[in-house]
Amino acid sequence: MEERVPLSRFTTIGTGGPARWFARPETMDELAAALRWADEIGAAVETVGLGSNLLVHDDGVDALVLRLAGELA
Repeated sequence: MEERVPLSRFTTIGTGGPARWFARPETMDELAAALRWADEIGAAVETVGLGSNLLVHDDGVDALVLRLAGELA
């Protein structure tokens, strides 16, 4: 889990502020662990796809942002 990751690098137009938390789960177990963690602390969860239809506020996102990778992509 990373903190304050700039989401601008995940949008095709290159704009947007940071995610409060960011994870790239590659397996179902990693995804389940990230979701459990978010549930335990009461954090919202958002997902990032390929970024072509994504606009992120310059103030960022106060949530756990997931970018699915590996077998989940």
